[in-house]
Amino acid sequence: DETKTPRPAITDAPIAGLKALSGAMVEVRCRVNEDASRSSMHPDADVVEYCFKIGDPPPASADDCTTTKTVKKALFTLKLKMGDATKRLYLYARWSNISDESKSGPWSKLVQTVISD
Repeated sequence: DETKTPRPAITDAPIAGLKALSGAMVEVRCRVNEDASRSSMHPDADVVEYCFKIGDPPPASADDCTTTKTVKKALFTLKLKMGDATKRLYLYARWSNISDESKSGPWSKLVQTVISD
């Protein structure tokens, strides 16, 4: 079948996890609900959109985050400033459809970790 059909709206949020690495780096893993063993992209998403805030207080919602970016992989590493070491990182993620923003999914639950030096 070579006929392209529009992708459906994404209704589920990724399950996001953080792992602090040395050198003020943080590994971010996102996965779909059905894949409990490894990072995986949603089949209807183009990218993972994520937003984060460094330092307390935690954001009440994704709208309160200070930085928003996108990546094409479900497993990626954030390289943060060494001056942020020992501060808390708060992050939300969602599956995003670049061609039709209205079909992007909801934000994940808030995840957090302490940035290592």
